[in-house]
Amino acid sequence: MNTQEVKTVGCRKAWIAFVAASSCLLIYVMACVMSPPGWSPDSSKIAVLVSPPGDEPEMFAIFTYDIRTGERVLLDEVKADGVLSAPAWSPDGKWIAYYKVEPSPSEQVRPSSEPNAALSIGEQPGNTPEDKPDRSAPSTPAEQPFSEENQMLPSFMFELAEERVKDKNDVETFDVKLVIATPDGKERETLQVMKWVGGDDDRGSMVFMRPTWSPDCKRLFYVRAIEDESYTASIDIATGTTYAHLLGATSNPVVSPDGKWVASYLEDEDTLVASRIDGSVCKYFKLDLEIGDDRPPMLDITFWSPDSRKILAVDKDSVLHSIDIASGQTEFYENPDANSIAFPTISSTDKKLYYLGGFRTDEEGPPPQTISLKRMDLQGKRTRTIFTFRMPELSDKGGGVFSISPNGKIVLLRAIIKGESAEGKSALIFWDGKTQKIIQTDRWLLKPPL
Repeated sequence: MNTQEVKTVGCRKAWIAFVAASSCLLIYVMACVMSPPGWSPDSSKIAVLVSPPGDEPEMFAIFTYDIRTGERVLLDEVKADGVLSAPAWSPDGKWIAYYKVEPSPSEQVRPSSEPNAALSIGEQPGNTPEDKPDRSAPSTPAEQPFSEENQMLPSFMFELAEERVKDKNDVETFDVKLVIATPDGKERETLQVMKWVGGDDDRGSMVFMRPTWSPDCKRLFYVRAIEDESYTASIDIATGTTYAHLLGATSNPVVSPDGKWVASYLEDEDTLVASRIDGSVCKYFKLDLEIGDDRPPMLDITFWSPDSRKILAVDKDSVLHSIDIASGQTEFYENPDANSIAFPTISSTDKKLYYLGGFRTDEEGPPPQTISLKRMDLQGKRTRTIFTFRMPELSDKGGGVFSISPNGKIVLLRAIIKGESAEGKSALIFWDGKTQKIIQTDRWLLKPPL
């Protein structure tokens, strides 16, 4: 096992002052503002988790939305105390993956007499997807939470984690399904049913978790939570064979573009872990991080360089750090105009870094009014402003997660905009450098008046 130490590497992406701390947000706000969207590979559509207004949402649903035509398709939904995760679009554009927790048996049916009651997908003729036979394994008993048959981690690690669970007298568990669905909503398949150990907080956190696809779309990476412990595993889509890769990983692991590495951040240990998917090498990079409670927990804290040789992270001071996994050396990238490097993504078309500038790293003063989409050449470190846009007027609950399309041409913000009600309206706000498009999502789940 190779161990490398690196200099201080931050993991928190730039965070704007008008975003409330996640611990203060309602489930509705987390689902409709903080849950990250999944982009189609051609940047024409998104998959997004939505929920109707209210302190205790009666429903979670995943839609696909066509940005040009405005057409939307309901892929899946759960009611009552069920929950869905953020969706992840496959690189070939054929599937969307997500986690699903079914409602408790006593909560499965909860009719409403309200004229605008939330719809179930089954109540809409012609919209019910064709569920393939469930080929997932049965739920694993709480006493044996680790079920991956090909364990690439030392067996004693699993034994220690299992003992921790056995020592507790009041272990709470719930089943989590790993599901894939076609973007047109016509097919849906459960790949795996997992026993998670945890309570309501763990269930609620799933709104900003999502699985991760391998570049060749043959494998899906997921996380299993065992109370204070968790680990990253993967499933072979064709055979159903599962593998365990990293113990103690955070919720959204990242896979290298060449499909040979999986990386994650061990939050309690301040350690970045990169493991070869075949289990032959595992490297640990000790980090020195300052993470506050206001850090958005759903944002990916690491991503890979296009050549799969480096892992990139943005620290609290908006400095981009590039860690060479072979040597452990760290290279620094600073925005030359002194603005932040926020919500960075590597474009699928030109392999350059796209990010948002105009953020501050402190919480003093009013929120920024103007933000820029920027591009950086990672080799020459040259930057260019693609376009600049103005922020819309938001409600007191403010804005949430920005996202940049895979081709680097569209910026999306999930936010709550001012409306007639005190709660405001959840919305998707798109910018392409020429126009601004605001789509309210609350109405997607409401039955039209009779």
